[in-house]
Amino acid sequence: MNLSFINSAFLYLLPLTLLPVIIHLFFRKKTKYIYFSDLRFINLANKNVAPKKKIQQILLLIIRCLILLFLNLAFARPVGYLGGMKQADKTRQVLFLLDTSYSMGYNAAGVPKIAEARSIAGKIIDRMFPKETGTLNKQAGIILFSSYVSDFSRFTNDPQYLNKFISQAKTGSSSTDLLPAFKHAYEMFSQYPDTQKTIIVISDMQSNIFKTATPETASNLEKFNPLIQVIFIDVGASDAQNSALEAAKLLEEPLRISALAENFSSNEVSTPLLLSIKGKTVYDNTVRLEPGKAVNYEIGLSVLNDSELYGNLKIQEDALSIDDIYYFSYPLKTRKKVLIIDGDPKFGSGINSESYYLNYTIASRDSDRYDVKIYSPEELERENNIEKYSAIFICNVSELTNLQLDRLERFLTTFSKKNLAVFLGDKVNPEKYPAWLAGNIGIIQEQNAYVAQPVQPASMFKNIESFEVSKIFVRKYFKLNTMKAEVVLALDNEDPLLIEKQIDNSKIFIFASTADREWTNLPSKPFFPYFVRTLIDTTEIDTDVTQKLIYSAGDVIRYSPEEEFSQARIELPSGENAIVRIVQGNKGKEVIFTDTALPGIYELQLYSQSRVITRHFAVNPQDIEHESNPAKADLSVVKNKLPKVRLIFLKEDKELYTKVFTILEGKELSKEFFVIVLVLLGLEVLLANMKFRRKKL
Repeated sequence: MNLSFINSAFLYLLPLTLLPVIIHLFFRKKTKYIYFSDLRFINLANKNVAPKKKIQQILLLIIRCLILLFLNLAFARPVGYLGGMKQADKTRQVLFLLDTSYSMGYNAAGVPKIAEARSIAGKIIDRMFPKETGTLNKQAGIILFSSYVSDFSRFTNDPQYLNKFISQAKTGSSSTDLLPAFKHAYEMFSQYPDTQKTIIVISDMQSNIFKTATPETASNLEKFNPLIQVIFIDVGASDAQNSALEAAKLLEEPLRISALAENFSSNEVSTPLLLSIKGKTVYDNTVRLEPGKAVNYEIGLSVLNDSELYGNLKIQEDALSIDDIYYFSYPLKTRKKVLIIDGDPKFGSGINSESYYLNYTIASRDSDRYDVKIYSPEELERENNIEKYSAIFICNVSELTNLQLDRLERFLTTFSKKNLAVFLGDKVNPEKYPAWLAGNIGIIQEQNAYVAQPVQPASMFKNIESFEVSKIFVRKYFKLNTMKAEVVLALDNEDPLLIEKQIDNSKIFIFASTADREWTNLPSKPFFPYFVRTLIDTTEIDTDVTQKLIYSAGDVIRYSPEEEFSQARIELPSGENAIVRIVQGNKGKEVIFTDTALPGIYELQLYSQSRVITRHFAVNPQDIEHESNPAKADLSVVKNKLPKVRLIFLKEDKELYTKVFTILEGKELSKEFFVIVLVLLGLEVLLANMKFRRKKL
């Protein structure tokens, strides 16, 4: 009988089987001397009873040693053949589950763990299907998994096909989760009901082998079969050392990047920390990582005028290099360019000018957010780069010439969303305005009216309830027509005070009164700065600032551009170009890209008739916090995830293949050994209570 032990550590306790002998030798009863008158009858009885008593004691000693021996062997979980236990008539099917998560790329002594896993699977297959003999009653299949099943083979007895399939297994950027692989394995096995089934998992057995965030167990899976035995082969290094960059955050005031690095090793690590922006290294310094700790390092940045910040953080490459670099992409709050057209400067830009309060509110209070220019209507005609402005305010301009209209229409129909705010006044002649403005401007009303408190906050002014708008009044205003427009603010006499229109991708706001205090007290109220900033920034709702730009490998990139575009494509980190999918979403066109297996920076290119807009997305390996941690899995967690399943845990050692084939070809004999222990216990009880009588004289 070929016998092997799964829990071979219990074999070190075999010397304990001699414990009854040791107890017998060290605790023998001492001879007692008793004075007696006549010993003839005692000597006669001793000749009849003593030999039997001695044999009884020897047998008890042997049985007790055997009880400890078989109990020890039972806990060692022996596997082998006993008589007719072999079921040679049934086909044996073996499914190999190869872990291809990125932690299997750990390079110990120049050999990554995935290479060791391929080698082990290949050798087992070669022994299962020897060339010199037929193997019609054996089949094997392969499942490659990480957090999902990336590929699988059919059941076959062709070792050449299986070895070729295994040779293509390589690590990706995903973390580990065994449940999807088990689900797939049970589904494959369910198609073959009358076979002997075994699953062999070859993995580094790290602590996140089952994702901790998933409470689901294998017993909840469809087709779950607890009778299928599972062999785990651990190829992970017991003393693995690794450090990783887990995350990065963009912090403001002052502008800086916070890098989160963690040392999973038992030793302190000194490593260079590099920051690269747009492919250029801007920071290089050595940092110290204490053992078993995560630390944040902040790197200051100079003020940038770009709309986005993308690049990577990097530490020194170690045995697991994929987590030594972290990619990022962030939208930046750049200074918006604002243009004010002052139609009534009143001999300068002082307190009496039409634009004074607007300029003071925008430029003085928010100089870090806005870059303001004040033009006369004539200067507007000479502005050839009107597209650079985010918002334009027209204040009490008497008329708009054809050249001025050309500039404004070019501004409104540009690639990006723009805002145009028109403040009226005593110089305004609606008849000399274009139809898309004049149609909403009526006649002047001279009456006192207060701003009505909205029943519900307006969609634009979400914080309007924080202000006492009912104290804002107007003495004079234009009666506004709401044709093709929506009322944003109204007066207490129900006349519109502020209306909103849409032209192409841009918004037009018409305010019925003035931008100064000539017709209204609005510029002197606390609501005015909030009112003006909202007119500028209203296009920021649901734009780049709120959209996700950093993804994990395998995630779907979804992006709703603010700009209008006709075509789009994406450049992969490898430099290759790929086609994206464009769908119509709730907020307009949405770009979707699914092939994000490779970490790095993805450049999205949006094409319109006039120019190309680029956006950058960062993709990093999945679940760095857990997957990069080389700590071993708690076997009790594995057992809880696979309830009632026969689990066998093996290490990569010299006897690995012998153990595997003993398990595959034989049967676990623990129950039989426990039965032997029970039989021996029964014999021990009977023999210990047996009494001997002397023969009658």
